[in-house]
Amino acid sequence: MKTNQENKRTKGFTLAELLIVVAIIAVLVAVAIPVFTAQLNKAKYATDLANLRSLMAIGTADFLANGKSTIDGVVYHGNSTEGGNQWGGSVLNNGDGVPTTIKIVDLEDGHEIETITFTGVSYIEYYDENCTMDESGFAPWGYIESDYGETHEFGNLSD
Repeated sequence: MKTNQENKRTKGFTLAELLIVVAIIAVLVAVAIPVFTAQLNKAKYATDLANLRSLMAIGTADFLANGKSTIDGVVYHGNSTEGGNQWGGSVLNNGDGVPTTIKIVDLEDGHEIETITFTGVSYIEYYDENCTMDESGFAPWGYIESDYGETHEFGNLSD
């Protein structure tokens, strides 16, 4: 017949078994975190790309409807909504990880058309001044580049 002490030793997991399980979980987490981070950055880039396409659509529609640019944007870098800069043709985001918000306004009556926020993981340029129509296409022009090398270009400077 087993004593009370022998019953206690046969039940449960040993310390070595628990340490092995913890080590396996740590290895899985160490492998998963970089993969997850890369996928998260790709998703943010896709968001920025969609937002740039939206900005290009607004600028292009305005240009085609009016023959010139009648919109402007106020750019807010970071969480601040004070002291925004007029874009006029500029780098909207330099890929520093800080989000950029753009409020697009009509130059004629000043009403806000749309607000677009870029995540901050992409380098983004947008130009709409001195828009011209010619055989190479039309302005505005936009460019976006991810931190892993993917690029997209829109407008009259693209191929």
